[in-house]
Amino acid sequence: MSDSPALKFIVQYYTKVSGYPAMGRNDSGGRWYPEGDERVSCCDSIREPSRKYPFSYYKHCRSAKHIRNRILERPIQIESEALAMTMETAPLHVNDTGLLFYVAKKLMGE
Repeated sequence: MSDSPALKFIVQYYTKVSGYPAMGRNDSGGRWYPEGDERVSCCDSIREPSRKYPFSYYKHCRSAKHIRNRILERPIQIESEALAMTMETAPLHVNDTGLLFYVAKKLMGE
């Protein structure tokens, strides 16, 4: 099964244009770990961070592979029709994956 144009658009947007805002925390040793919904199945194959390589998860969580899996495994839903209607008339300021997906679907005609 191939990815929809909207999904491709989102992944490309986050990897090439804006930079994906990965959610995580640093421990006392400066190592970065994903938190909550940010950790998905593809993270299991990434080596644990160490003091020498503290950003192994962070680097992975900003990759196209992770962004794609994050969207597919833990989608963020738009819960309000009013919000969706506002998005059609408001200037485009998108910081949420769910809203970006909505906009991408509109742009791609899906």
